[in-house]
Amino acid sequence: SRGRDGVARDYEDARLGWDRGGLAAVSALDLAEKPVVVAGATARQAGVLTQGPAPALPVTGASAALFALAALADLGETGVAVAVEQASATAVRTGRGTTRLCLARDEPAAQSPATLRETPGPEIAISLAAYARAFDAKLRWEAGACDACGTLALPPRLRCLECGSEEGWSLAPLPRTGSVYTAVTVHVPVPGLPTPYSLAIVELDGVDVRALVKVTGAPAGGTAIGDRGRLVLRRVALRSGIPDYGYALLPIDTDPTTEDI
Repeated sequence: SRGRDGVARDYEDARLGWDRGGLAAVSALDLAEKPVVVAGATARQAGVLTQGPAPALPVTGASAALFALAALADLGETGVAVAVEQASATAVRTGRGTTRLCLARDEPAAQSPATLRETPGPEIAISLAAYARAFDAKLRWEAGACDACGTLALPPRLRCLECGSEEGWSLAPLPRTGSVYTAVTVHVPVPGLPTPYSLAIVELDGVDVRALVKVTGAPAGGTAIGDRGRLVLRRVALRSGIPDYGYALLPIDTDPTTEDI
């Protein structure tokens, strides 16, 4: 655990770690009332801090805070909820709301693993200059907007395609939904790339930009012109030991399951 002084301490005794880390952090919060639930601790550890029997949470890791809020909702209780991680603690006050939520379940049906083939041989070498040049635009999903006329280009270009200006450009966020303008399925074996796979040119919503991306979450050859999808971050390749991240098209379920809660 790490204290406020920045000094890290490695405790082999879990109980000692909780006493010097978790309990000390909660004590430093100086709460006016005891919490109802504690995330990041076992039920026995939380019971020392709570005003009543502590709800037993299934995990103590990063998702414990979500389970703690769910436990409060199930019990119909409100009050202070505390999350503990090593020597850090955070407290929030919960209350009853009147907003009705609409839950959309985005869970596609399970698919059989795709049959892919790996081709032996030297992989395509990565161009570190091109990798660095496109890094920000790829990971943020942004296009270069011409400083002179505002025309968008993906990837950003030195010379504007519309006005020919070379004055420079600024990154502008792109929509993450669009329609398939055209698509192709690649069967030609390439070392380092499992085949077959599909590529699509996506016409993004609301802007005059089309993007060439891989298709993910769908069988190769299963994407057609006009299909809707959203752009999601994926690892698209591993070149020279360097993971190459970018955006891929995930086809959208045209009939998602929605329910009120």
